[in-house]
Amino acid sequence: MNGSNRQSFLNSIPRNVISSLVVFLVALPLCIGIATACGLTPDKGLVAGAIGGIVVGLFGGAPLQVSGPANGLIPVIAELASEHGIIILGAAVMLAGVMQALAGIFRLGVFFRALCPSVIYGLMAGFGLVIFSSQLMTALNGTPKATFLANLTAIPGEFSKIFSSTASLHALIVTTVTLAGILIWSFFVGQLEQRNASERGWIVLLKRIPAYLIGILLGTAIHFSLDLQSATVALPETLSQDLDEGFASIYALIAKDAAALTVIFEFAITIAILASIETMVSTASLDKMTGDGRSSNYNKELIAQGFGNFLCGLFSAPPITGVMIRSTANLQSGATNSVSTIFHGVLLLGALLVFGQSLHFIPSAALAAILVHAALKLINIKSVRALAAEDKRHAVTFAATTVAVVGFGVLTGVAVGFALSAFWLLRRFVSLEIRRSDSKVELHGIATFMDLPRILKFLESLPRDVTFDICTKGLRYVDPSARDAIENLKSRAQN
Repeated sequence: MNGSNRQSFLNSIPRNVISSLVVFLVALPLCIGIATACGLTPDKGLVAGAIGGIVVGLFGGAPLQVSGPANGLIPVIAELASEHGIIILGAAVMLAGVMQALAGIFRLGVFFRALCPSVIYGLMAGFGLVIFSSQLMTALNGTPKATFLANLTAIPGEFSKIFSSTASLHALIVTTVTLAGILIWSFFVGQLEQRNASERGWIVLLKRIPAYLIGILLGTAIHFSLDLQSATVALPETLSQDLDEGFASIYALIAKDAAALTVIFEFAITIAILASIETMVSTASLDKMTGDGRSSNYNKELIAQGFGNFLCGLFSAPPITGVMIRSTANLQSGATNSVSTIFHGVLLLGALLVFGQSLHFIPSAALAAILVHAALKLINIKSVRALAAEDKRHAVTFAATTVAVVGFGVLTGVAVGFALSAFWLLRRFVSLEIRRSDSKVELHGIATFMDLPRILKFLESLPRDVTFDICTKGLRYVDPSARDAIENLKSRAQN
């Protein structure tokens, strides 16, 4: 770094430190809420956020991207933690980090960006519905069930308890106040931006206060001012417990327990794929938003994410990804380099060390309200409509992927999305065109078993009292099943 660049970097530090404060305020409630939704203690969310800020900020390839625990991975981590325990979780996250780092080393970052947008929107919508259903249970002072359908069927019963259970009624009050705070503050800030309010110091400050922070403060205030009985978040006895669990996770990786290793590898692959996809999509979107021609180093970012996730596993913390909400806040608040990302991680670590034991004052229903709001934002209907306007098949892929995630789990959703994307791509290049004039039928392209319904329907539509010629010179390939149908078509023409 030469003298002018060094001076420019030093001059940018105050601006980036101010930006980091905004990102910290956005990230704080999300880190705590996501960890709690995963069935983990909130300190683990702050650990993951600190690692995402400091480690990925230092070594990543996207200077303006902010990493931390993400909504999209909640269903996977919640299932892993509840069914297999915190030690297996840590081992799977560590192994996923190794896989991500290796993918970056072998320059595979571009492949994680190649997923069809309708599949990504379907995955996010499925995650949003799963998170919404589970957090709505928490918002009603209930215990989330294992699946979306189980939550959906249990919600009416939990809601009916507000008439007989004081704790359920109080949880609903906290949820309502928190959501109202988020919505009202978002509307207020939106009005300031639409009216181009003057950039006075206090107005700028108000616009930078995140709605989620307002919501959680209001929810916590109403909980204690009215002495409500809704549940608050749980904390470990000591923060060193996180490291103890991490070392146990390392032992789980090197132990010769075939059943445990199978679970670890299965979830590690899922986490690595999903975390990498979300990170690469966020990185690409951020590059477009900057509009200054800068391009991130995707493989370097993937390596840093892998290193960060290995450390998250060591603390039995939830995995991290590049997160669009926090990255957008970082960009809009004026960040120019990675100082903002790194310092926001330092602030999260400081909050954990200084105020960690005070987190148990936060009502669980307030965190649930934040995640209910965030989950609904994962369902991007506007973008899906735009894709469907181009090609209706995108809507089919989106719907099928969403239903698969909700009904059968994340792995099934990914598999269905990939399969449909491949099928549509295959149909684009492997297709049969049927042209008909008054007395001639021409076949062009490739005819396979998938074209049988069209061929048979066309055969039935032909008038029986008309003679016509069949021309197959335009066919490049015909499989046996399609050949039989075409021969029937020729026989029909001759008769």
